[in-house]
Amino acid sequence: MMIAKHGTAHHVEKLVAKYRSARRVEEAAVAEEQYQERELSHHYDHDGCLVIKARLPAEQGALIVKALEMAMEKSFVADSDSKDQPVAARRADALANVAETYMNNDESSGSTADRYQVVVHVTAETSELEDGHHVTAETSRRICCDSSIVTIKEDENGEPLTIGRRSRSIPPAMRRALRIRDGGCRFPGCTHTRFVDGHHIKHWADGGETSLDNLVLLCRHHHHLVHEGGFSCEKSADGAVYFRDKQCLTLPVWSELQRVASDQALQRWLNDEFFEATADNEGCNARWYAGEQIDWQMAVSALMQ
Repeated sequence: MMIAKHGTAHHVEKLVAKYRSARRVEEAAVAEEQYQERELSHHYDHDGCLVIKARLPAEQGALIVKALEMAMEKSFVADSDSKDQPVAARRADALANVAETYMNNDESSGSTADRYQVVVHVTAETSELEDGHHVTAETSRRICCDSSIVTIKEDENGEPLTIGRRSRSIPPAMRRALRIRDGGCRFPGCTHTRFVDGHHIKHWADGGETSLDNLVLLCRHHHHLVHEGGFSCEKSADGAVYFRDKQCLTLPVWSELQRVASDQALQRWLNDEFFEATADNEGCNARWYAGEQIDWQMAVSALMQ
């Protein structure tokens, strides 16, 4: 009887071993199929935006997601304005930052730099990327604030006549001085120190000088706001740099947090502001966006259901 049991157990172990081996082969085949079918495609949508679609093996996908999360976290910590952006928008910014970090890496950018230039053709009538997709004139001005410039004169048929030498719109020595002076983005409340551009307060296309007096550092988000977002960056007669919003109102250098009255206990203030349930017909409305109260009892009850 003992021999039979031993034989049965040995047989089961062999079956389990065969099953595990078959599973490993099957999983390896699936992994190989995922690897062979990996792909990434992109196209420009009707409004000129780039649309990216990818199918990646799990480990490659996890690597990309982790890189995006790291870039998003750094941006979230460094820039207070990023906290108000949708996650999808922050993820898009993170992807651009990851790409730029790779291109700025000496090992990857070295001798291939010229192959990876983004070329913008600017005429009196329009501006467009080298592949023919249109970009706004203001976007072109933002790109030209801090980039390499190559002047190409063309005839009426678009054929190049002369090609000038490539030069930086902001020379390297001046850019180093600009970084030392500003340290990071000058937009009120922003603490970004990486991925910053030199911005011409008066654009060089309008006759502005490329000098420290006419330059400030801006992160990509605020540089976009100043050019395409309706904000402005100006300089007063005494040389102070200030910013205006879309309503032409001057932005404060910093924002003041609401203080708790000195004669009011902190716990009482917290209860009044956040924890006391309302008894009127507005108690069902979530009203925390503009500083109002939320019905905590209803919120907890909904979570427990």
